[in-house]
Amino acid sequence: DRDVTGVQTCALPISASAQPGVQLFAAALASGPDGLVTSGGRVLSVTGLGDDLARARARAYEAADLIDWKGRQLRPDIAARAAGGVEVGRR
Repeated sequence: DRDVTGVQTCALPISASAQPGVQLFAAALASGPDGLVTSGGRVLSVTGLGDDLARARARAYEAADLIDWKGRQLRPDIAARAAGGVEVGRR
């Protein structure tokens, strides 16, 4: 997969960051003429918090599903080994 650059993000996905037990970390953003644009690589990291791994993963992927950018890529394997090999579904 190639990095997609120059995609207008409009704003950080507020709906995802407003979820309880979720934190967003932004990187690989640049200032464009109309606001933030992607500049390649991993743009957002979505972190879920929970009483156990299953709940933390569920929160992270639920919030990630609220993010819809052109060229969006989601890694369904994050923490899969620790979760007994369970990957989340891809949309």
